Amino acid sequence: MKADIFLPHGSPQIKRDAIEKLGATLHVGGADLDAAKDLARAFADANKAAFIDDGESPQVIAGAGTVGLEIARQLPDADFVFTPVGAGCLAAGTAMGLKAAGSHAAVIGVQSAQTPCMILSFHAKRAISHDVTTICDCLNQRIPPELSLAAMIAHCADAMTVEDSECLSAMKMAMTLGHMLIEPGTAASLAGAWKRRAQLQGKKVVLVFSGANVDAEMISRAMASPDLGA
Repeated sequence: MKADIFLPHGSPQIKRDAIEKLGATLHVGGADLDAAKDLARAFADANKAAFIDDGESPQVIAGAGTVGLEIARQLPDADFVFTPVGAGCLAAGTAMGLKAAGSHAAVIGVQSAQTPCMILSFHAKRAISHDVTTICDCLNQRIPPELSLAAMIAHCADAMTVEDSECLSAMKMAMTLGHMLIEPGTAASLAGAWKRRAQLQGKKVVLVFSGANVDAEMISRAMASPDLGA
């Protein structure tokens, strides 16, 4: 099927290249993800096309639920699951999938403090918009999507923020100790777990790593970062 994908300015080139290699038409515009969404909505209206916003799509959230199902099947006695939070569909879907499989694991969503709208909204139990200054493009969210926010509030145990600098240090830890390449926003789950490591002693903890759209420059930036907790 034909797909037109909208990304904001500043999105990693490696992500842009991958989208085009898969055959989609790429549109780049807007200062942040929500501005890009506005352009996508206008394009969809003008071209009588379907507009899909992951945070407002029950199907995308249900798709993320398969992450929770896999965790529950492979580690039914997991205590905590940390997931990155951008639009919130991954955290919400994972929590719903775990519950559907009978798991009692507590899902904790983690977002950068430089784009904290979903975490602020989760704790306030209402939508709170917030400006975006993060380097974590996959967590980029200025306006909370209504559907995924409601699902997060209903099904996630907690939500927290970490600094961009902590995400870079966590990315470094994943590479040097875990031999895994992940992007800074994805590393938020590790940064969040590290921040709460005292309460995780003796517990079974799952970290959801959701992407590796990162270029050589960002890898170098992460490797130059201090060790996590230093």
